[in-house]
Order: sequence, then structure tokens, then C-alpha cells
Amino acid sequence: MNLPIAIDPDYFDEVYRLESSLWISAVEELCYKHQINAGEYSFFKAGSNLIAAVNDAVIVKIFPPFHRHQWVSEYKSLAFFHSKLPVSIPDLLAVGERDDQWTYVIISRLKGQTLDEHWSGFEFGTKRKLMEQIGAIMKSAHAIAPDHTILLEPIGKYFYINNFRVVIPVI
Repeated sequence: MNLPIAIDPDYFDEVYRLESSLWISAVEELCYKHQINAGEYSFFKAGSNLIAAVNDAVIVKIFPPFHRHQWVSEYKSLAFFHSKLPVSIPDLLAVGERDDQWTYVIISRLKGQTLDEHWSGFEFGTKRKLMEQIGAIMKSAHAIAPDHTILLEPIGKYFYINNFRVVIPVI
């Protein structure tokens, strides 16, 4: 299955990404290619890429060509921070580029729940403690001296934060 090479970013975000029947075959192909025993799939509506959990153990993330910078950032960061942080991060199981110019990472799925599922129900004191813990993790990440493997490409003209496009002004 070929994913569309030329796809409008707004259509991708508002329609294509949310309709897993349009791209499940691409996930299945990657599972076959990397010898992942495919079975049950679940799909993530949040985020800015095509994201599927396979058998609740592996995550397949497929990036459209206009999100290549996110793919580079993701696989380089996962490889760089592997075993260097005081918290678990997913293992990078596979990384590559498909024939249709879409890129992908396959990572292990960590056990647990996402913070956004519960944040609104937390008391202020709990939120404060969690923010302190997140800050400590970020501090430990920033304390690690970078090397040439983590150098990233420029992000281009725009990027997404919580599914909102943020435009970078040209100066």
C-alpha cells in the first residue's frame, strides 16, 4: 500500500489521520517487514501522526513527508536518551523510510496511562508534585551533554503543539 505522497496538512490532520481504515494496511506492512506478530490494533486520535498500538506491546508511528522533522527528532532523541534518564522511555525497535516517502518508528509500548487522561481530576497539590517530577526529569535530560548523533534538522515553516499549527515567522 502506498500512502499519498502529496497530502494537504490540514486534510491529513482533520480527516486522514483520524480514519485508520485509510492507513491500517501500512501498519500491517511494517509489522510484516519487521517480523512483529500483528493481531490486535488500537489507534490513537491524539497526536500529529498515524499512530497504532499493536497487541498492546508495540507502537507504530508513521510520519507524513511534511513531518519529517518530527521523525528525525523522535528517532534521534530515543536513541540518544536510551538508558540515560531516571525514567523509562520506549525502546526504539525499528526506524526507516517507506518507498512512498513516509517515515516511521516502531517503539516498545510502556505500561501505564497517559497523564492527560487524569490531569483534570487531580488536586492542585498532586499537580504541583507531578510538575516538580517532570521538571526534575527535564533537568536530567538537559544535563546530558549532547553529541553529534542528536543534531536535528531545522523544523521548517511550521510545527504542531497539541494539534494547533504554530507558524514560524521568517525573519
